[in-house]
Amino acid sequence: MRLFIFLLVVLTSYLSAKSVLILNSYEESLRWTKIQNEEIQQQLNRSKIADLKYYVEFMDTKVFRLNKKREKNLFNYYSNKYKDVRFDVIITTDDNALNFVSKYKNSRLFKDAKVFFCGVNNLSLKNTLDRNIYAGIFEAKNPLANLKLAKKINKNLKTIYLIADNTPTGKKEIRDYKNKLQIHKEIKYIYLNNKNIEKILDALKEYDKNSVMMLLTFSSFFKNDKHISDSKAVQLLSKVYKNPMLIHTSIYINIPNSNIIGGDCTDGIAQGSMATKKALEYLHGKKMKNIGFKIKNTNRVYFNVRNMKRFGLQIGDFNIKNPISVNKPTSFYDLYHTWINLFFLIIAIIILFFILLARKNRVLKSTIASIKAFTNAPLSGIVVSDE
Repeated sequence: MRLFIFLLVVLTSYLSAKSVLILNSYEESLRWTKIQNEEIQQQLNRSKIADLKYYVEFMDTKVFRLNKKREKNLFNYYSNKYKDVRFDVIITTDDNALNFVSKYKNSRLFKDAKVFFCGVNNLSLKNTLDRNIYAGIFEAKNPLANLKLAKKINKNLKTIYLIADNTPTGKKEIRDYKNKLQIHKEIKYIYLNNKNIEKILDALKEYDKNSVMMLLTFSSFFKNDKHISDSKAVQLLSKVYKNPMLIHTSIYINIPNSNIIGGDCTDGIAQGSMATKKALEYLHGKKMKNIGFKIKNTNRVYFNVRNMKRFGLQIGDFNIKNPISVNKPTSFYDLYHTWINLFFLIIAIIILFFILLARKNRVLKSTIASIKAFTNAPLSGIVVSDE
């Protein structure tokens, strides 16, 4: 009997346990992937789901581009590694991971899992993915939102420089921006994309002073035939181009020694958070078809206050609701707001104590006065007999 109960407990625990695979398209060190992945893990750690276990993998497809052989080898590796694991949920970051899972969805490795994605650019998937299996967050840059910001930066705006590297992603973004901005013909758009940053710097030497720059993709620039970091690329651009720069991805808001003032940005933290919340909704019993996809309102507006100040700009100039500000000047209150708030709370408690004490004193004095009045009153109507 005891053995039966033990086996029943083990079986119940096994059936109630939940396994999650976090599959990232890119390498762990990539800032965009890092913040998405960290947010997903934090959300899962804070969840109240008992016996939840998650596994994390990085496909590293920016460095090792997928071809048929690499893709098959990767699938075989995961299949062997997780041969004893049954995934209830898969959370993917960016397009390549989602495409990979979709391709092998009917395999033993993935067939029982529901898939939740974030950071996906291919908006056409909303029409083809099965909503009983897939849910998640699409990523869409908003050129028109940043065009509005550009017009507020410079009231006499005449030119916008759009900078991209020569990667497939960079070329795609150039096409997308041309398509969306072409209706606003009052502005001149100059698209500069090249593998070698020297050629872009050379083209910017005589830039229009009534202009703003939009930075699209800049993680694969080369200088003297050597790859340079995205931060280095922006710093080189900022030395030549002295006007404000707008970004479309939040991870670049705080690049030092740059002219970046902010922008309407895709946000890795928001993407990871929203996708994980959808996954947790499913694990708590919500039906997949009621979870669905999210496309709109996934971006956030970021401002680099320190850089804005250099250009004489203020957040209030842009009329943006709830922007995210970085590099704000640190005031005395910012440094010690916890202690200041605690001090005023203690003062409020002390004042309340004295108010209550004064009220009790008044009541007590009134009671004492009533007692004295009663005890000092003449005893009328009582006859005392000598007998």
